[in-house]
Amino acid sequence: MQGALCATNAHVASFLERFEAWAREQVAQKAPWEIDAVVAQAEVEAFGRRVVNLASDDVLGLSGDARVKEAAQSALRRYGPVPLIAAKSVRELEDAFARQSGCEAAVASSSAADLWRLLLEQADRVFVDGRSRLGMRDLLASSPSLLISAGDLETVKQLPAAEAALWVSAGIYPFEGDFASLAGPAEAARTVNATWLVDESHALGVLGKSGGGALEHQRLQGTAAVVFTRLDTALASSGALVAGPKALVECLRAELPEHALLSAPFAAAAAKSLEIIAREPARRARLFDVAQKLNEGLSAQGFDTGPSVTPRIPLWVGDSVRANRFARELREAGVWLRVAYGTGPWLLATPQATLSDAQASLVLDTVARVAKKLSLTPAARTADRAPLILARPDIQAYGRAAEAHWFPAAATDEQPLDVHEQQRDGASPDWTHRVFDGLERLTWRATNMRSQDLRVLFQKSRTLRALVAPRLKGVRASFWPRGPKPE
Repeated sequence: MQGALCATNAHVASFLERFEAWAREQVAQKAPWEIDAVVAQAEVEAFGRRVVNLASDDVLGLSGDARVKEAAQSALRRYGPVPLIAAKSVRELEDAFARQSGCEAAVASSSAADLWRLLLEQADRVFVDGRSRLGMRDLLASSPSLLISAGDLETVKQLPAAEAALWVSAGIYPFEGDFASLAGPAEAARTVNATWLVDESHALGVLGKSGGGALEHQRLQGTAAVVFTRLDTALASSGALVAGPKALVECLRAELPEHALLSAPFAAAAAKSLEIIAREPARRARLFDVAQKLNEGLSAQGFDTGPSVTPRIPLWVGDSVRANRFARELREAGVWLRVAYGTGPWLLATPQATLSDAQASLVLDTVARVAKKLSLTPAARTADRAPLILARPDIQAYGRAAEAHWFPAAATDEQPLDVHEQQRDGASPDWTHRVFDGLERLTWRATNMRSQDLRVLFQKSRTLRALVAPRLKGVRASFWPRGPKPE
């Protein structure tokens, strides 16, 4: 009987995955989403129409700044587009980031993945909070490192010592918009003799009095042994930077493959952005003003904006299918928001400092109109909503009270976790739950498809019956015992 149930589970899972992929293919847009041009600050042009862009990590709008463009063009004329070993503009960027981070040296690369891979290869144990491991899980699974949850600091402190341990903390949780106090991880890393690395990718240029990031905001600048940041966020470029001890930096520099060298134009753009961040605090103040207006406006409409206290504003929808359709309808109406994780049950708005008040009002009006069209508008609430306090300089706000559905990873991080053991031994959920969840997903998909989509879906020769029949045949066959069928 157990074997039959396992076979049923496998057939149901296969059917659900095949049907979901087929249905998505049938209702997908025929033309891909393509950006034709950046026509103005915080706006792009796609398919002949202007769209307010709230799906960019360029939160300070520096990619459109004339000074940043001129720096990149000047480096392009001087060095060309091909990366060069020891290009002066790259060294200047590395020195500036090392000084800003309070570290001995820094190394730049065109590939964030290559830098992460080299860092993880140096460690035989990696401590990382479950909410901080975005983009790292595949690298951790393919490396000899051990992924252990840092959620329970006391449990981690009781683990046996490791020769080379690395502790990774995130400056801002990118898809929820809140962040954690770094004092606890700093102390725990010292206790277990681990190298402490802080990922400032989404905090640099946003948090802190001079835009130094989460470490500066929490008055811990210079305490982290290693600081990592991507360049495609506030630095208006592409690639990544790692600052740390000189020995580590030289090791990373020697191991970087040639294809991972950073080109001079990208380095010059990032260096100029770093300079502007330090000199123009008004740009960060404007970013928080825009975020305050949007967050309060969405909350007034009744939307759940989660624990966010930064200019990364989540918008809870509750179902991945509805979230994707909501994002598509908003984009067609002139507002571009991304879906969290690409398949999450909420949207993410990342406004730019260059967003005007008129554009912010347009965004709020469009969200309200499209939500009403899709019957997604919740009941408006104002009296029971606490005032929004964002993490501006000198305001130690880490996050707001939020529902448990915003923290799905936290529930699985109570015990240390070996990512390799989890992948080998992780049992699939009970088949009855899989059937229930699958039917629920199919129901949501049916209710969120347009009438013309449904007609196309069921008029195709490859109908639902054609998909179900071979699956049911296999399920029935699995219940028969081995040997000849009884007469």
